Amino acid sequence: MSTIIETTEKMFKGVNVMRDTFPSTRIFFDIHIFNDGFAGYAVWQTNTFRIPGFSHLRDFLSRRTRGNMDPQQAAEEDDRNFFFKYDDIQGIVTHAAHKELQILTASEQFSIHFRWETDYDEFIVDFSKKVNEKIFSRDDVEVKASVYI
Repeated sequence: MSTIIETTEKMFKGVNVMRDTFPSTRIFFDIHIFNDGFAGYAVWQTNTFRIPGFSHLRDFLSRRTRGNMDPQQAAEEDDRNFFFKYDDIQGIVTHAAHKELQILTASEQFSIHFRWETDYDEFIVDFSKKVNEKIFSRDDVEVKASVYI
């Protein structure tokens, strides 16, 4: 059994992932890139009370215990977590100005928002090596009008 610590190529902490939630209850994830897929493990959400020292210690300990688990097994522990193989991805739309990418899989569509542009750039470079032909960019497209219902 390979563990998360052994198989993680790159990890991004505190990434906002929108999966059928309202912006007031945003959930922040640790995103791991593996050889065969990528996973997001929920760390905290905006409407939870966090004590600075205690919360950081709890996050550290949960990352340590999760690191000794199999990636898919760790994703199944919490219903907010996810694990997708690269073959399951149908399309990815990127937008550098917002540090955002939207991912469409067979089962759901979700968007990932990065805090820092350097994390976004690193993620796109690593991700494009895995699913090169499925990435589309909105950076050079001029949007004249938006439609919101």
